[in-house]
Amino acid sequence: MDTFTLLGEFIKPLLWLLPLIALLQIFKLPAVKGWFGERRVAGKGERTLPSSIYRPFHDVTLSDDVGTTQIDHVYVSTFGVFVIETKHMTGWIFGGERDAEWTQTIYRKKSRFQNPLRQNIRHTKALETLLHLPPARFHPLVVFTGNATLKTDMPANVCMLRNFDAYIRSFMAPVLSQQDVDEICRKIEGSRLASTHATRKAHIADLNRRHGQKPSPSKRGSGAFRNAMDAGLGIVLLKLVVGLVIVLSLTVGLKSVLRPFQRALGGGAVDTPARNALPVPHQTPGTAVLQTTRPPTTTTIQDSSTGTPALHPPTAAERRESERQSDEAVRILEASTPEM
Repeated sequence: MDTFTLLGEFIKPLLWLLPLIALLQIFKLPAVKGWFGERRVAGKGERTLPSSIYRPFHDVTLSDDVGTTQIDHVYVSTFGVFVIETKHMTGWIFGGERDAEWTQTIYRKKSRFQNPLRQNIRHTKALETLLHLPPARFHPLVVFTGNATLKTDMPANVCMLRNFDAYIRSFMAPVLSQQDVDEICRKIEGSRLASTHATRKAHIADLNRRHGQKPSPSKRGSGAFRNAMDAGLGIVLLKLVVGLVIVLSLTVGLKSVLRPFQRALGGGAVDTPARNALPVPHQTPGTAVLQTTRPPTTTTIQDSSTGTPALHPPTAAERRESERQSDEAVRILEASTPEM
Protein backbone atom coordinates (compact mmCIF):
# COMPACT_ATOMS: atom_id res chain seq x y z
CA MET A 1 0.00 0.00 0.00
CA ASP A 2 1.55 3.30 -1.11
CA THR A 3 1.67 6.55 0.80
CA PHE A 4 -1.30 8.13 -0.98
CA THR A 5 -3.50 5.13 -0.21
CA LEU A 6 -2.54 5.32 3.46
CA LEU A 7 -3.28 9.06 3.40
CA GLY A 8 -6.70 8.40 1.87
CA GLU A 9 -7.50 5.83 4.54
CA PHE A 10 -6.54 8.42 7.17
CA ILE A 11 -8.62 11.23 5.64
CA LYS A 12 -11.73 9.12 4.91
CA PRO A 13 -12.93 8.84 8.56
CA LEU A 14 -12.51 12.59 8.96
CA LEU A 15 -15.06 13.23 6.21
CA TRP A 16 -17.74 11.86 8.51
CA LEU A 17 -17.04 14.77 10.84
CA LEU A 18 -18.42 17.26 8.31
CA PRO A 19 -22.08 16.18 8.69
CA LEU A 20 -21.59 16.11 12.46
CA ILE A 21 -20.18 19.64 12.44
CA ALA A 22 -23.06 20.79 10.24
CA LEU A 23 -25.57 19.18 12.61
CA LEU A 24 -23.98 20.91 15.61
CA GLN A 25 -24.08 24.24 13.80
CA ILE A 26 -27.75 23.72 12.97
CA PHE A 27 -28.55 23.09 16.64
CA LYS A 28 -26.87 26.41 17.50
CA LEU A 29 -29.30 28.40 15.38
CA PRO A 30 -31.68 30.47 17.56
CA ALA A 31 -34.73 29.28 15.64
CA VAL A 32 -33.70 25.63 16.04
CA LYS A 33 -32.89 26.03 19.73
CA GLY A 34 -36.25 27.71 20.29
CA TRP A 35 -38.09 24.96 18.43
CA PHE A 36 -36.24 22.28 20.41
CA GLY A 37 -37.13 23.93 23.72
CA GLU A 38 -40.79 24.25 22.72
CA ARG A 39 -40.91 20.59 21.76
CA ARG A 40 -39.53 19.60 25.16
CA VAL A 41 -42.23 21.59 26.95
CA ALA A 42 -44.95 20.16 24.69
CA GLY A 43 -43.64 16.63 25.18
CA LYS A 44 -43.55 16.83 28.94
CA GLY A 45 -46.97 18.50 29.01
CA GLU A 46 -48.43 15.59 27.06
CA ARG A 47 -47.02 13.15 29.63
CA THR A 48 -47.85 15.01 32.85
CA LEU A 49 -50.82 17.29 32.10
CA PRO A 50 -53.98 15.33 31.14
CA SER A 51 -55.50 16.76 27.98
CA SER A 52 -58.98 16.20 29.39
CA ILE A 53 -58.20 18.81 32.06
CA TYR A 54 -55.55 21.00 30.38
CA ARG A 55 -56.34 21.77 26.73
CA PRO A 56 -53.00 22.49 24.97
CA PHE A 57 -52.25 24.94 22.15
CA HIS A 58 -48.70 25.26 20.78
CA ASP A 59 -47.13 27.96 18.59
CA VAL A 60 -50.10 30.32 18.63
CA THR A 61 -49.72 33.50 16.54
CA LEU A 62 -52.42 36.15 17.02
CA SER A 63 -53.06 39.52 15.43
CA ASP A 64 -53.59 42.53 17.69
CA ASP A 65 -53.84 46.29 17.38
CA VAL A 66 -50.07 46.76 16.94
CA GLY A 67 -49.19 43.78 14.77
CA THR A 68 -48.76 40.10 15.62
CA THR A 69 -47.67 38.20 18.71
CA GLN A 70 -46.43 34.62 18.92
CA ILE A 71 -47.16 32.52 22.02
CA ASP A 72 -45.18 29.34 22.58
CA HIS A 73 -47.80 27.43 24.62
CA VAL A 74 -51.29 27.98 26.01
CA TYR A 75 -52.98 25.54 28.40
CA VAL A 76 -56.69 26.16 29.00
CA SER A 77 -58.37 24.60 32.04
CA THR A 78 -61.00 25.37 34.63
CA PHE A 79 -58.12 26.56 36.81
CA GLY A 80 -57.29 29.36 34.40
CA VAL A 81 -55.43 30.07 31.15
CA PHE A 82 -51.70 29.34 31.40
CA VAL A 83 -49.57 31.40 29.00
CA ILE A 84 -46.04 29.97 28.63
CA GLU A 85 -42.91 31.57 27.18
CA THR A 86 -40.10 29.05 26.54
CA LYS A 87 -36.38 29.85 26.74
CA HIS A 88 -33.92 27.17 25.67
CA MET A 89 -30.68 28.53 27.14
CA THR A 90 -27.54 27.43 28.97
CA GLY A 91 -25.13 29.16 31.34
CA TRP A 92 -25.93 31.45 34.25
CA ILE A 93 -29.01 33.67 34.08
CA PHE A 94 -29.10 36.97 35.97
CA GLY A 95 -32.12 39.24 36.11
CA GLY A 96 -34.93 40.76 38.12
CA GLU A 97 -38.66 40.78 37.69
CA ARG A 98 -38.70 44.49 36.78
CA ASP A 99 -35.50 44.60 34.72
CA ALA A 100 -35.89 45.40 31.04
CA GLU A 101 -33.17 42.88 30.10
CA TRP A 102 -31.64 39.81 31.64
CA THR A 103 -28.05 38.58 31.24
CA GLN A 104 -26.77 35.19 30.13
CA THR A 105 -23.20 34.34 31.16
CA ILE A 106 -21.27 31.43 29.63
CA TYR A 107 -17.77 31.44 31.12
CA ARG A 108 -16.59 34.99 30.42
CA LYS A 109 -18.99 35.67 27.58
CA LYS A 110 -22.04 37.76 28.48
CA SER A 111 -25.10 38.44 26.34
CA ARG A 112 -28.30 40.31 27.11
CA PHE A 113 -31.83 39.37 26.13
CA GLN A 114 -35.29 40.76 26.69
CA ASN A 115 -36.88 40.07 30.05
CA PRO A 116 -39.14 37.09 29.22
CA LEU A 117 -41.63 38.13 31.92
CA ARG A 118 -42.17 41.43 30.11
CA GLN A 119 -42.29 39.58 26.81
CA ASN A 120 -45.03 37.35 28.16
CA ILE A 121 -47.10 40.32 29.35
CA ARG A 122 -47.89 41.24 25.73
CA HIS A 123 -48.90 37.64 25.03
CA THR A 124 -51.27 37.70 27.98
CA LYS A 125 -52.72 41.08 26.94
CA ALA A 126 -53.43 39.75 23.44
CA LEU A 127 -55.36 36.82 24.93
CA GLU A 128 -57.23 39.10 27.32
CA THR A 129 -58.39 41.20 24.37
CA LEU A 130 -59.35 38.15 22.29
CA LEU A 131 -61.18 36.27 25.06
CA HIS A 132 -62.64 39.27 26.95
CA LEU A 133 -61.48 37.90 30.27
CA PRO A 134 -60.04 39.72 33.31
CA PRO A 135 -56.30 39.38 34.13
CA ALA A 136 -57.07 37.19 37.15
CA ARG A 137 -58.04 34.33 34.83
CA PHE A 138 -54.52 34.19 33.30
CA HIS A 139 -51.33 32.67 34.70
CA PRO A 140 -48.21 33.77 32.77
CA LEU A 141 -45.24 31.43 33.07
CA VAL A 142 -41.60 31.40 31.83
CA VAL A 143 -39.91 28.00 31.38
CA PHE A 144 -36.15 27.48 30.85
CA THR A 145 -35.58 24.19 29.05
CA GLY A 146 -31.78 24.11 28.65
CA ASN A 147 -29.03 23.63 31.23
CA ALA A 148 -29.40 27.19 32.48
CA THR A 149 -28.93 28.06 36.15
CA LEU A 150 -30.92 30.92 37.66
CA LYS A 151 -28.37 32.86 39.74
CA THR A 152 -30.74 35.50 41.13
CA ASP A 153 -33.99 35.25 43.02
CA MET A 154 -36.80 34.78 40.52
CA PRO A 155 -40.55 34.91 41.02
CA ALA A 156 -42.43 31.63 41.28
CA ASN A 157 -43.66 31.83 37.69
CA VAL A 158 -40.10 31.44 36.36
CA CYS A 159 -39.54 27.66 36.26
CA MET A 160 -37.31 25.01 34.84
CA LEU A 161 -38.53 22.21 32.58
CA ARG A 162 -38.42 19.73 35.42
CA ASN A 163 -41.03 21.55 37.56
CA PHE A 164 -43.16 23.70 35.25
CA ASP A 165 -45.96 21.11 35.28
CA ALA A 166 -45.92 21.09 39.08
CA TYR A 167 -46.38 24.88 39.04
CA ILE A 168 -49.43 24.53 36.75
CA ARG A 169 -50.96 21.80 38.92
CA SER A 170 -50.47 23.96 42.01
CA PHE A 171 -53.52 26.01 40.98
CA MET A 172 -56.40 24.04 42.47
CA ALA A 173 -59.25 26.56 42.63
CA PRO A 174 -61.54 26.59 39.56
CA VAL A 175 -62.01 30.04 38.03
CA LEU A 176 -63.71 28.98 34.78
CA SER A 177 -66.59 26.67 33.97
CA GLN A 178 -66.33 23.87 31.49
CA GLN A 179 -68.50 25.88 29.09
CA ASP A 180 -66.03 28.76 29.42
CA VAL A 181 -63.15 26.41 28.62
CA ASP A 182 -64.89 25.15 25.47
CA GLU A 183 -65.66 28.70 24.32
CA ILE A 184 -62.07 29.85 24.95
CA CYS A 185 -60.69 26.92 22.94
CA ARG A 186 -63.01 27.71 20.03
CA LYS A 187 -61.93 31.35 19.99
CA ILE A 188 -58.22 30.51 20.11
CA GLU A 189 -58.52 27.91 17.38
CA GLY A 190 -60.57 30.23 15.18
CA SER A 191 -58.36 33.31 15.65
CA ARG A 192 -54.87 31.87 15.47
CA LEU A 193 -52.93 32.36 12.26
CA ALA A 194 -51.80 29.35 10.28
CA SER A 195 -48.51 27.95 11.55
CA THR A 196 -46.56 28.41 8.32
CA HIS A 197 -43.29 29.93 7.21
CA ALA A 198 -45.15 32.95 5.82
CA THR A 199 -46.73 33.58 9.23
CA ARG A 200 -43.41 33.32 11.00
CA LYS A 201 -41.75 35.59 8.46
CA ALA A 202 -44.48 38.23 8.83
CA HIS A 203 -44.14 38.07 12.62
CA ILE A 204 -40.36 38.58 12.42
CA ALA A 205 -40.88 41.55 10.10
CA ASP A 206 -43.37 43.00 12.61
CA LEU A 207 -40.84 42.59 15.44
CA ASN A 208 -38.14 44.31 13.38
CA ARG A 209 -40.51 47.18 12.62
CA ARG A 210 -41.63 47.69 16.21
CA HIS A 211 -38.13 47.40 17.69
CA GLY A 212 -36.49 49.51 14.97
CA GLN A 213 -34.36 46.65 13.60
CA LYS A 214 -33.51 46.40 9.92
CA PRO A 215 -33.47 43.04 8.17
CA SER A 216 -29.96 41.71 7.89
CA PRO A 217 -28.35 41.72 4.41
CA SER A 218 -28.15 37.93 4.52
CA LYS A 219 -31.95 37.77 4.29
CA ARG A 220 -32.18 39.68 1.04
CA GLY A 221 -32.89 37.61 -2.05
CA SER A 222 -35.71 35.57 -3.40
CA GLY A 223 -37.10 32.09 -3.65
CA ALA A 224 -35.83 29.03 -1.82
CA PHE A 225 -32.44 30.59 -1.08
CA ARG A 226 -34.08 33.45 0.81
CA ASN A 227 -36.24 31.00 2.76
CA ALA A 228 -33.15 28.99 3.69
CA MET A 229 -31.37 32.13 4.81
CA ASP A 230 -34.41 33.11 6.91
CA ALA A 231 -34.04 29.82 8.74
CA GLY A 232 -30.29 30.28 9.13
CA LEU A 233 -29.47 27.25 7.02
CA GLY A 234 -27.47 29.31 4.55
CA ILE A 235 -24.84 29.99 7.20
CA VAL A 236 -24.65 26.30 8.08
CA LEU A 237 -24.25 25.41 4.40
CA LEU A 238 -21.48 27.97 4.05
CA LYS A 239 -19.65 26.52 7.06
CA LEU A 240 -20.01 23.01 5.63
CA VAL A 241 -18.53 24.09 2.30
CA VAL A 242 -15.66 25.86 4.05
CA GLY A 243 -14.97 22.73 6.12
CA LEU A 244 -14.92 20.57 2.99
CA VAL A 245 -12.52 22.97 1.27
CA ILE A 246 -10.23 22.89 4.32
CA VAL A 247 -10.19 19.08 4.35
CA LEU A 248 -9.44 18.90 0.62
CA SER A 249 -6.72 21.54 0.96
CA LEU A 250 -5.10 19.59 3.77
CA THR A 251 -5.26 16.43 1.66
CA VAL A 252 -3.57 18.10 -1.33
CA GLY A 253 -1.01 19.76 0.92
CA LEU A 254 -0.10 16.52 2.64
CA LYS A 255 0.24 14.78 -0.72
CA SER A 256 2.67 17.43 -1.95
CA VAL A 257 4.67 17.15 1.26
CA LEU A 258 4.79 13.35 1.21
CA ARG A 259 5.51 12.98 -2.52
CA PRO A 260 9.34 13.39 -2.18
CA PHE A 261 9.38 10.82 0.62
CA GLN A 262 7.33 8.44 -1.49
CA ARG A 263 9.77 8.76 -4.36
CA ALA A 264 12.69 8.18 -2.02
CA LEU A 265 11.10 5.16 -0.36
CA GLY A 266 9.34 3.56 -3.31
CA GLY A 267 11.59 4.45 -6.27
CA GLY A 268 12.97 0.92 -6.57
CA ALA A 269 16.53 -0.40 -6.89
CA VAL A 270 18.82 0.83 -9.65
CA ASP A 271 20.17 -1.85 -11.94
CA THR A 272 23.96 -2.03 -11.90
CA PRO A 273 26.05 -3.97 -14.39
CA ALA A 274 27.35 -7.31 -13.23
CA ARG A 275 30.89 -7.26 -11.99
CA ASN A 276 33.49 -8.59 -14.43
CA ALA A 277 30.87 -9.02 -17.17
CA LEU A 278 32.27 -8.94 -20.68
CA PRO A 279 30.64 -6.53 -23.19
CA VAL A 280 28.27 -8.18 -25.64
CA PRO A 281 29.16 -7.31 -29.23
CA HIS A 282 26.62 -6.01 -31.67
CA GLN A 283 24.83 -8.89 -33.36
CA THR A 284 23.35 -8.68 -36.78
CA PRO A 285 21.29 -11.32 -38.58
CA GLY A 286 23.39 -13.99 -40.23
CA THR A 287 26.44 -13.47 -38.05
CA ALA A 288 27.60 -15.46 -35.09
CA VAL A 289 28.96 -14.08 -31.92
CA LEU A 290 32.19 -15.62 -30.76
CA GLN A 291 32.29 -15.97 -27.02
CA THR A 292 35.78 -16.13 -25.62
CA THR A 293 37.15 -16.59 -22.18
CA ARG A 294 40.44 -15.45 -20.87
CA PRO A 295 42.77 -18.44 -20.66
CA PRO A 296 44.20 -19.20 -17.30
CA THR A 297 47.39 -17.42 -16.49
CA THR A 298 48.48 -20.16 -14.19
CA THR A 299 48.74 -23.92 -14.48
CA THR A 300 47.30 -26.24 -11.84
CA ILE A 301 49.53 -29.24 -11.05
CA GLN A 302 48.81 -32.01 -8.57
CA ASP A 303 51.36 -32.06 -5.71
CA SER A 304 52.52 -35.71 -5.36
CA SER A 305 53.71 -35.28 -1.77
CA THR A 306 50.56 -33.75 -0.26
CA GLY A 307 47.91 -34.67 -2.82
CA THR A 308 46.71 -31.05 -3.02
CA PRO A 309 46.69 -28.89 -6.14
CA ALA A 310 49.66 -26.53 -6.46
CA LEU A 311 49.82 -23.37 -8.63
CA HIS A 312 52.86 -22.74 -10.86
CA PRO A 313 53.49 -19.85 -13.27
CA PRO A 314 52.95 -20.71 -16.97
CA THR A 315 55.87 -21.61 -19.17
CA ALA A 316 57.06 -19.49 -22.13
CA ALA A 317 55.34 -21.87 -24.59
CA GLU A 318 52.03 -21.57 -22.69
CA ARG A 319 52.24 -17.78 -22.73
CA ARG A 320 52.89 -17.73 -26.49
CA GLU A 321 49.95 -20.09 -27.09
CA SER A 322 47.69 -17.91 -24.95
CA GLU A 323 48.68 -14.78 -26.86
CA ARG A 324 48.14 -16.54 -30.18
CA GLN A 325 44.61 -17.65 -29.15
CA SER A 326 43.78 -14.12 -27.99
CA ASP A 327 44.98 -12.59 -31.26
CA GLU A 328 43.03 -15.18 -33.25
CA ALA A 329 39.85 -14.46 -31.24
CA VAL A 330 40.19 -10.73 -31.83
CA ARG A 331 40.76 -11.26 -35.58
CA ILE A 332 37.66 -13.46 -35.88
CA LEU A 333 35.60 -10.97 -33.85
CA GLU A 334 36.66 -8.06 -36.01
CA ALA A 335 35.92 -10.00 -39.19
CA SER A 336 32.40 -10.88 -38.05
CA THR A 337 31.50 -7.34 -36.85
CA PRO A 338 30.15 -5.00 -39.58
CA GLU A 339 31.61 -1.54 -39.99
CA MET A 340 29.65 1.28 -38.26
